[in-house]
Amino acid sequence: MNRSKQRKKLLKKQKKKIIPIIQCYLLAVLIFIIPLIYSTSTLDPNLAPRMLFLAIIVFILSFINIIKPVKDESEFNFINLIIFPAFLVYFLWSVFSLTQAVNPAEGLFDISKIFLSLALLILASQIFINNKNAFLVLVKSVIICSFAGVAVGFYQYFNFISVAFRDDLFASFENISGLMANKNQYAISLFLMLPFALYGLFKFKNWWLGISILSTLIILFDITILRTRSVWVGILIFTIGIILLGIIYLIKNKQTIKSGLPKKVIIITLFFVAVGFGSYKIFQETGTIKSIEKDASSILEIDKNQHRIRMWESTWYLIHDNFFLGVGPGNWKLSIPPYYSSKFGLAYENWRQPHSDYLQVLSEKGIVGFIFFMLLFIIISFYGIKIMLKEQNRNKLIITALMISTIWGYLAISFFTFPLERINHQVFLMIMIAMIISLYYNKPEKPKQKNKKLFIRINVLVLIISIMSIYYSSIVIRSEANVFNLLVAKESNNWKMIIKYADKAITRFTTLDPFTTPIHLYKGVANIQLKNPRQAFEDFRLAHKYFPAHVDALNNMALISSTMNRHKNAIYYYSLAIKVYPNYKIGLFNLVREYYKINDYKSAYITFLKCNSNNNEPDYEEFRRVLTRQINGR
Repeated sequence: MNRSKQRKKLLKKQKKKIIPIIQCYLLAVLIFIIPLIYSTSTLDPNLAPRMLFLAIIVFILSFINIIKPVKDESEFNFINLIIFPAFLVYFLWSVFSLTQAVNPAEGLFDISKIFLSLALLILASQIFINNKNAFLVLVKSVIICSFAGVAVGFYQYFNFISVAFRDDLFASFENISGLMANKNQYAISLFLMLPFALYGLFKFKNWWLGISILSTLIILFDITILRTRSVWVGILIFTIGIILLGIIYLIKNKQTIKSGLPKKVIIITLFFVAVGFGSYKIFQETGTIKSIEKDASSILEIDKNQHRIRMWESTWYLIHDNFFLGVGPGNWKLSIPPYYSSKFGLAYENWRQPHSDYLQVLSEKGIVGFIFFMLLFIIISFYGIKIMLKEQNRNKLIITALMISTIWGYLAISFFTFPLERINHQVFLMIMIAMIISLYYNKPEKPKQKNKKLFIRINVLVLIISIMSIYYSSIVIRSEANVFNLLVAKESNNWKMIIKYADKAITRFTTLDPFTTPIHLYKGVANIQLKNPRQAFEDFRLAHKYFPAHVDALNNMALISSTMNRHKNAIYYYSLAIKVYPNYKIGLFNLVREYYKINDYKSAYITFLKCNSNNNEPDYEEFRRVLTRQINGR
């Protein structure tokens, strides 16, 4: 009997240990696999597929929490830390700001991403607080992942790109994107792996130390050679952060100078200085150093950043008009076109984001959303600094300094680009924040009575919304795959297949493609070619509904109205297009024609004067003579 009781107790202990281990390794699987997910059948190769994978992992983790026996429930009182209510308010305000959206469906991706990020932060914090070995498992996963990420970049370099740049092999690194959409996002993903590799230098011994050194070197080499200026700024801020946190600690804890930590820091620093000096000599001999110096010096040159600055200025005008509530998540790209004209002249722009996360959050979620967005980083910075001031454990200090400095570097990068959009960047960011939370939270030796209802409610909510996110991500992936096939059919002018794939791609959740083109627009063009003007007009009307400022939709509705002799309708649609894009050359001249057809010569002449004198329209000169004669004749 005693043996059977002992066996049952042993089994219970083993079962109690297995569940946290499973959750820990699920988190490691997420960290390792998500940067490697890449689809060739979708227009954006990784955005929706990575969200789907994140939603699946969040679903599994929350499901495990729900089915666990009550006695095995993890410590969950950390949920009372102020960062979690602040994050929840940011999520709820983002949902509320959808009421201002031109096309609410375009905000669903952002809403899903925010909630999954919050859910991951809660679940990762729980895992780190309740499993002491989780840190090392995650660090090793990231280090291994860094090799896979760098290997993909080098594979692209040697197999596809270097062939076209035989005279300047280093220059071809600019065209490497790894498993990201472009080289800038690839460099950001490597930067977010850097603190984990650096931690391995301090924590590991033997062959894992060697692997950590190699991982750190190849990450730094790639970041240097990719010549992504925003990431260089991030590295600078990261370095300054490490120095400042180190000074704070040393001033507060002078006795630590006697420990072995400063000695190891000096050795590692000298090693990297030596490697850096050697790399500098190699770059200097190959001429690459000149390109790097040129890119570095251009960071502060306004003339070389005019395009982006103009976009920021246009965005600021949009913010001014929508300061409190914003234009709704995912709707910057739909609301910005009318603000282009004052900054871009004749050029029509079609950017998906303003290339600054701060401007995007402020423009889409208003000042309230922006305050809570920034509050998350202020709170986690406070946690990190407090750990540095009070903690004595060497490993915890190193983790905190590396993670908080990387977060500050990430914030600097976010000023120039859009890491907030990318799923794997947010996963790494949430993992780093969760690590700091787990170190800041003092797990009581005798925990208070666990709030079972709160634990279950939160996990059930996460479970339900993760299921919704899985469903939504699947729809987006399927839609993008059909748009991909649509574009293939377009190249061969297969109009019937275009309509077929467009009908499959269009759902209540997917109305635009990743290039911000209404999917109905493709269908409308196909129906024009198939001599179905009425159906084409309906397609363009729906395209206009989902993207009111899309000039092509307005222009096509005007053209069809004109062919049906509905000239006043044509004038209305052309006028809308010109209101969005005052320098729309084709629209202006077509408007002249419409005024002429209804004998409104005065309006035709006034509009004609706005046309560019270099107009290539064949009847431009004829219209000039006729309208001048009509006006003078009166």
